[in-house]
Amino acid sequence: MSQPARSGTRSLAALGLAAVVALVAGCYKPDVQSGGLTCATAPAKACPDGFTCVGTVCVNGSSMPDASAGSGGHGGTASGGRGGTGGRLGSGGMVGTGGAVSTGGVMGSGGSAPGQPRAVGETCAVTNAGTPDQSDNCVSGAVCAQDCAQSICFQTCNTDDDCPKSSCTRTTPSGTKICELTYNTCDPHSAGAQQGCDGTYCYLLSSLPSPGNGNRTVCDCPTDEKGLNEACSDSRECFPGLVCPPATMPGGGACRQACDPHMLLNTGCPLPVGCNTYGPSWGYCY
Repeated sequence: MSQPARSGTRSLAALGLAAVVALVAGCYKPDVQSGGLTCATAPAKACPDGFTCVGTVCVNGSSMPDASAGSGGHGGTASGGRGGTGGRLGSGGMVGTGGAVSTGGVMGSGGSAPGQPRAVGETCAVTNAGTPDQSDNCVSGAVCAQDCAQSICFQTCNTDDDCPKSSCTRTTPSGTKICELTYNTCDPHSAGAQQGCDGTYCYLLSSLPSPGNGNRTVCDCPTDEKGLNEACSDSRECFPGLVCPPATMPGGGACRQACDPHMLLNTGCPLPVGCNTYGPSWGYCY
């Protein structure tokens, strides 16, 4: 009589255990994060339902990359070129467009289009140099001349009226009269004579006033390397800081030290040498 009772007890225990296992299995649902499980396509290592194997990780379908993603466009590199429009990112944001790049002209000008005549102040080219057929690619009314080791288009002139910002006092080797460089307010007697000039030197060219009653000072390159007291005909033949007054003036026709006649003591001249006025603001030692 005791044997059937033990069998019934074991049956009831088995049924209870099965119910518990089923209950636990039905409630278990792990929280899998997108990218939190590894996977593989060969050999197969599948992802849970609702996930896709991307690379080597399981990714939730809601965080899949946008199929329309693309790379940003390249900015223009040619003169005036336009940049390309960037593709969309996975979040839907737009990549910025490339900017236009333009080519600046020579000496601060806008620059002429390729094949077009070169404007005053732009670099130029001479063909058949030194022959009767010599020509250049400057605009009408300009001529190609050397300045600072470059060929530059200069305005031709007959009188100072043709040169609003300078004077008709410069001549090419062939004898053509051209406008001088624009006069400015640089300091010809400062240390190195570079005050007011960017990479060039300040030269005092004349005692006459410039348009607007300023000084006839220009920022330019030296044309020679003549030292103090050496014979000259133009200030640019002298070392920076020197001036070449004309031979008709006292001590003229030679490179002289530039000075400031408005200073009582520190004029720039060694005592007892005086500072002779040469223009509205400057002078030379003699």
